[in-house]
Amino acid sequence: MIDLLREYRQAVIVDYTTGANREEDTVPTGNVFCPVIPAAWRMVRLGKYARIGNGSTPLKDNPAYWDGGHFPWLNSAVVNHDEVAEGAEHVTEEALRSCHLPIVEPGSVLVALTGQGKTRGQVTVLRIQATINQHLAFLALEPGSFDTDYVFWALTGLYDALRMVSDGQGGTKGALTCEDLSRFQIPMPPLVEQRAIAEKVAQATKHIDDLIGHTADEIRLLVELRAATIADAVLGRIDVRTVTRQ
Repeated sequence: MIDLLREYRQAVIVDYTTGANREEDTVPTGNVFCPVIPAAWRMVRLGKYARIGNGSTPLKDNPAYWDGGHFPWLNSAVVNHDEVAEGAEHVTEEALRSCHLPIVEPGSVLVALTGQGKTRGQVTVLRIQATINQHLAFLALEPGSFDTDYVFWALTGLYDALRMVSDGQGGTKGALTCEDLSRFQIPMPPLVEQRAIAEKVAQATKHIDDLIGHTADEIRLLVELRAATIADAVLGRIDVRTVTRQ
């Protein structure tokens, strides 16, 4: 049940961010991952509308880079959440200077370039000023081009496409590059529509996430009840002699 809800969640995101849920004229894109879009939209490369880069990891055994640091330094674990509002680790001003770490501004989108399991290709929205390691890329969007939350949802909907690109379409690459992201195409509705789409997707996914949470709680309670019932029967707390067959 939970897997079905997660699949439905992804389908909802895709429908909204590709315009598949709209009854209007469409145009072919020539893009295998998103073959048609509404006629008023465009299919564009991210690199045309975003500055893209990644970071690095200062030497962990150099206290000048870490001790007393106050500037958030992020790794790819942050993509497990829809947004980043704080950093678990911090580096110093010396690390920023010596290691040429990028200062990434709030409103940027972060993409996991590598990572175990489902991490690679996942995205999150940065809500604070921070720097990043080499396993993350930032998309600093050109003002007036894209809505940050729309890009987050569009890339979330195209997760499988990012995974295919990172796998080298059948090879053993197993990683995304900044150049891959620069060439990667997503649908570009008018900016006002982007904001409306992002709001609708956020509302729809919250409802689905609530259903997933409630379902998980019910399953957990049923598992606990089953275990307790078995224990009661084994320990003789249930008189099975009183059970009659129908």
